[in-house]
Amino acid sequence: MPFPLYTFMVYPLPYRCFLSILLLLSVAFFSSLFLPLKAAPMRSDTLSKKKLLELNLSTTGDVSITGNTLATKFSFQPPMNGKDSLVHVRTTEQGTALISREDKKYPSHQSLRIEAPKNQDLLLHKMNGALRVSGLQGHIKGVMEGGNISIENLAGNVEIFTAKGDIHLKEVEGAGNIATRAGNILLEDADPRLYGFTYAGKVTRKVTSNYYKKRTKKPLFLAVQGEELIIEAPYGAWLSTTNANLEILQAKDSLVAQVLEGNIALKAEGSVKATSSKGSILATYTGNLQSTTEQIELVAEGGDITLYLPATLSATFMIDQQQTNQHKGNYILESEFDLGDSSAKAVKNTSNEIAYYQTQVYKKIGTGTCLIKLRAINGNIYLKKRAM
Repeated sequence: MPFPLYTFMVYPLPYRCFLSILLLLSVAFFSSLFLPLKAAPMRSDTLSKKKLLELNLSTTGDVSITGNTLATKFSFQPPMNGKDSLVHVRTTEQGTALISREDKKYPSHQSLRIEAPKNQDLLLHKMNGALRVSGLQGHIKGVMEGGNISIENLAGNVEIFTAKGDIHLKEVEGAGNIATRAGNILLEDADPRLYGFTYAGKVTRKVTSNYYKKRTKKPLFLAVQGEELIIEAPYGAWLSTTNANLEILQAKDSLVAQVLEGNIALKAEGSVKATSSKGSILATYTGNLQSTTEQIELVAEGGDITLYLPATLSATFMIDQQQTNQHKGNYILESEFDLGDSSAKAVKNTSNEIAYYQTQVYKKIGTGTCLIKLRAINGNIYLKKRAM
């Protein structure tokens, strides 16, 4: 039944005003539900204040982008906007856009090479093909449907995802996240603020001597999760990773390495402290142990320790090897140095039951200036003389 006007008029004036305002707001709200939605503009201009190169390619194919300090405009191979060109160039408010539409007859633009001004941001829209970028000073952001990605010599942040393909970043100075659903990620001499994520593959971070050429010569600090580490540490390092392996190609000065559920392999000539839980340690000491006061400490829980030392040394060995009841294997201590008695002895609990077997060695060779501490729980220990 319609609402009669005279019924509305009998209410006091302030109440009528309130009802009128409520009616107008209701009409405005329900009318908005049927208005066409206006898409919010893509905020690509928030990448930085630099010019923007936008790739919106529905065709498949490879793209290579090289930054050139002397370039003032883009050059393309093959040339764009021809009669038979699948990719077209458009000028936008933010910069330049490359656009191609899906074509069943010609699905691929094959290989596209772009030379760009160096100060350039890059925005990607669902590309499908290999991407190689080098020499830009700007940020990269976007999504790819598939294809390997290689980014080298970049000064800028990176936020990029590919559904399928490997990602390789080399000498990139910036922060960000890199992800692939199916593929491997290699971060080589890249900024520690860059992080890699993969659902089906592995993430490897590699640091070579080139990494230190652009940085202060100081110890390297890296604490990551799930990343394989391959490290050169000429100024020392503090390194940590989980569920992955750690390899130190060469370390000088002080080295601290920690791995949870992974193996450690290292070469060092300074003091060393390495700990592996549920993994083994392979260490080679490349320095001189005849007069040094450096300390070597290796701890492996659930793995072996293998240590290569100079044949001639002056050191004090402190070794603790334990075999718990949960592990029935006959773990051994094998040494090419004379350590004296290294037999395992039973250790009993308060109920006079064997709790675990333990081998303890304290042996001084020469003046014993270098302290070597080894501790293995449910693992073997091998001491070997290093070939000169």
